[in-house]
Amino acid sequence: MTPPNLSTVDRNVSAAAADRAQRGAGSRKFTSPRPEVFPMSEECSRKRTVFANHEEQYSIWFADRDRPPGWRPDGMTGAKAECPERIGRNWVDLRPVCLRAG
Repeated sequence: MTPPNLSTVDRNVSAAAADRAQRGAGSRKFTSPRPEVFPMSEECSRKRTVFANHEEQYSIWFADRDRPPGWRPDGMTGAKAECPERIGRNWVDLRPVCLRAG
């Protein structure tokens, strides 16, 4: 298959933009795929939990969520800024355990 030439792509993009402009920018209502969308201030104040997996890799999840499969709590639940600090102190070698053992 040969790639389309640039002028064909430009015409297609321009046609799509013209179609959107003709319909009007506000003709479709946005619906969030996440039903539990929080206001930004509430999002920032939600507590987080630090998790680690069997390879000693770390992740941060909202504290009010179920524990992700394959991950265990690392003993830290706190504010948004505190969790990365905890990970920075504990996760000094970013390689998975299986690569560190060799």
